[in-house]
Amino acid sequence: MSEYLAKTSRRDAVDPDHPPGPSRRTRRTRRTRCHRALAALPLLAALTAAAPTAPAPRPAGGVVVTEVKGGASVAGIDVFPDGSTVVVATSDGRIIVAKYTPGGKLDPRWGRNGIATVPLDKKAGTAGAAAIGVNGTKVVVAGTVGGDVVVARLTAGGSPDTTFNTTGYRVTDLGGTDDTATGLALGAAGEPHLLANSDGGVAVVRYCSGADTTCAAGAVDHRYGKNGTARFRFTTGAGTDSGAAVALRSDGRADIIGTTRPADEDRSRFAMAALTPRGGLDNAFGTGGKVVTDDRQAIRTGPVMVLDSSERILVAGTLDGRFAVARYTATGAVDRTFATDGVATAATEGTATAITVRNAEITIAGTTPQGMAVALRYTDSGKPGTHYGSHGVARTSLGGDTDTDTIAGVVLDTGGRALLTGTTDRKIAVLRYTTGGTLDTAYG
Repeated sequence: MSEYLAKTSRRDAVDPDHPPGPSRRTRRTRRTRCHRALAALPLLAALTAAAPTAPAPRPAGGVVVTEVKGGASVAGIDVFPDGSTVVVATSDGRIIVAKYTPGGKLDPRWGRNGIATVPLDKKAGTAGAAAIGVNGTKVVVAGTVGGDVVVARLTAGGSPDTTFNTTGYRVTDLGGTDDTATGLALGAAGEPHLLANSDGGVAVVRYCSGADTTCAAGAVDHRYGKNGTARFRFTTGAGTDSGAAVALRSDGRADIIGTTRPADEDRSRFAMAALTPRGGLDNAFGTGGKVVTDDRQAIRTGPVMVLDSSERILVAGTLDGRFAVARYTATGAVDRTFATDGVATAATEGTATAITVRNAEITIAGTTPQGMAVALRYTDSGKPGTHYGSHGVARTSLGGDTDTDTIAGVVLDTGGRALLTGTTDRKIAVLRYTTGGTLDTAYG
């Protein structure tokens, strides 16, 4: 049996013009001890609904923080139609998924007291949760375990979905020495597309969702690419390619962004690729299905992506040390009607690590050098959303160490409020901004 200690607290809003230091931090914490059982099963034999217990946060406004024994590193967030959210993280070599109610409390109906855990065998090494997606009432998680990639599906209650490969998970060996999952997207029927880096190249593995009776849920879809996996390199020469994010179009085509670094160069280039619904390179995109640019305005640091309602590619990251977002057409060309020559660079310093779009409004999120959690709002034309926060920028302290506090994901609920998640002092942090870009004191 394994024992876990969880603490949940609310951190009050901090004046954005005065980032906190160790001596200026204000915390209000309510603590409780709890235990959770962890079944002694082989590697990923089940997605045990085991997790720490946490009390309801204080009614005052602030950042909702959940501490898990062993610490946590948050990888992503997604939102259900009712406004409840799921956050995926790695904790002490395990992939955990926390679910919060629309009001910001851990959902006691999920897993055990709000957190479900994917237990790993001791020989598996450290798991690296990569992405998360919501398909109806089920949650799909991708990650890395023991040098292989893994995709798992949980039920509405946080238990393993045994209709998915009978165990609720599938581990795939891509043949590399250290395969790493870096992204996840779900098709129209809920079929997971897992993005991975393998031996210097990029791979996309498609799994069946069970909607098609000819392919069982959780099976690798051998109709895709070669034996279920599409592999490619951004360039043909020697070097290292890294896939950073994947998104799916309405017709099943996949867009991938990342970087490529030739063996004889000391810096990376921004790169994109597009795959057909069958997993081949899409010749209608760029040149032979790929775009590689060394343009100074190309976002190399980050980068993260989302498709807008017209299926144009929005890429966020860092440019010259500042938050930036760029837009590309569906064929991979720079959309020069967006902002200034296709790129909007903010005055705010920091790194964008998440992006989402809704109703033609773009929200990017990340962290400043001072450890502030930031959300920036842009219009469809690439101009700052002046009605949002202060000149289009909302910022809040997570309250932890400014060197380690990070934002990993952002989503918008049906009301248009931005929900951000990240890591603060090795704890899970979740916060919500109002539609006007102020910290939502009702959350939690």
